[in-house]
Amino acid sequence: MAHKTYSIFGAGGAGLYTAWRLLDGKPSSKSEQAKQLAKGDTLELYDWGKYDFSAEHPGTRAAGARVCTWHYQNDKNNSYLELGGMRYSDWDGNDDAQSGGHRLVTTVIEQLGLKKYSVPFNESTNPLFYLRTKNMYLNDITLQC
Repeated sequence: MAHKTYSIFGAGGAGLYTAWRLLDGKPSSKSEQAKQLAKGDTLELYDWGKYDFSAEHPGTRAAGARVCTWHYQNDKNNSYLELGGMRYSDWDGNDDAQSGGHRLVTTVIEQLGLKKYSVPFNESTNPLFYLRTKNMYLNDITLQC
């Protein structure tokens, strides 16, 4: 049987998750088993780009490296932007209709032992929106019926 080469273009969150599933997934049927990597198969990850965030911390081409926190004027006490990363709501593990959060993302983070690197995001009850070239806070928006 010929060996297969699997190529994943984009080694961000989705690409790395796909690679992990190909390497660690447990097929439940014959058709799924044919899609799993076998001994001798090759898995290639491709990511490209130069991400210059500051002179002190230049860009990198490593897999998953687009995730970056940029602070205004490089001061950690100032406002910040998350670049390339996904915000997710932590799932509390309950299987009821009331539980919120991203079940898949939370589960994968825990299975890979990455929970210790997870950083909570500051949230506001009055978030800032940008709509049709205007900035406005939620409290500034009124509904007219």
